[in-house]
Amino acid sequence: MIKKIEIERFSLTTSKSFDEVVACVNAAIGHPDMAEFARSTHEARSFAHAKEFSMFAFCSPREILG
Repeated sequence: MIKKIEIERFSLTTSKSFDEVVACVNAAIGHPDMAEFARSTHEARSFAHAKEFSMFAFCSPREILG
């Protein structure tokens, strides 16, 4: 399946080091545990249950809690 996505590019200048910027991006986005995600969605008994796992794997706590 081919899916088309749109990506917007931007640039910025900061006095922070590259490592600080990368740490901020990692803190904001995070890295989901793909093995756990695959296991939990495989074990899901319904679409709603799988969707719940997706929320926790790919959304920040702020997005989940509203």
